[in-house]
Amino acid sequence: MDKSSDQAINDIVAGASLAFGIVLLVQEGLGLYYAWVGVELETISGGFLFALFAILHLIGGFLGGYLVGRKRKENIIRVGIITAILAYIIEFIYNLIFVGSFGGNIYAVLSLVIGSIFGALFASRYDIL
Repeated sequence: MDKSSDQAINDIVAGASLAFGIVLLVQEGLGLYYAWVGVELETISGGFLFALFAILHLIGGFLGGYLVGRKRKENIIRVGIITAILAYIIEFIYNLIFVGSFGGNIYAVLSLVIGSIFGALFASRYDIL
């Protein structure tokens, strides 16, 4: 493997880790907050939790795709999709090891992919930061 492909792999893994890290950090933070306040998870609306789940994955995918799209100027849609799929795989492995089950579904993958593609396209269109 040459140096540019090694760098591309490093960028994709970093973007996927960031996308998953944002989702994990906010989910754990909200879980800690709800436990501290004493709110039972069953009392929270399922629609609210689903919307929060999808929005967290969209934001995580967007930021991961954006950062990878800034570094990679070619094939940004493919790079965005690969970043999102790798973030989902990391999330799957994390939940199986540390939680014991995985509640993720097709909506997690779709949210990550859509967010990551938009993030990569945004990075290629607007050179902010």
